[in-house]
Amino acid sequence: MAALFFKLKESEYERLRKKLIFNYAKRDRIALNPTYHSVRGWEEEFVFSGQLVVKHDGSLDPLINIAKGKKPVQLTFATGESEKVIIQEIEQTKKTFFDNGRALFIEFKVKVSRYEA
Repeated sequence: MAALFFKLKESEYERLRKKLIFNYAKRDRIALNPTYHSVRGWEEEFVFSGQLVVKHDGSLDPLINIAKGKKPVQLTFATGESEKVIIQEIEQTKKTFFDNGRALFIEFKVKVSRYEA
């Protein structure tokens, strides 16, 4: 199977957020504070966002097509850190339009979660 690539240069994403989610079940008690019990492991989520100067309207199409495949992919950051992830969400906002309706900028946000099989 051929490898799929989508590359964002370091200057194209402006923000990278990393979030760790620790899973607890909450149990309410009468007249006492609730108790919490650890369930499952932990989750790691990355959200990167930025703005593209659009070369063509389909600038994010390669990434969207990879996400539609709903399979884990390898995400490698400029620092060399590499994670196997699933793409959870892609959000894009087009702005500053030309007379022909084509957008000059696309703001994007991509949410991925660390994947372990």
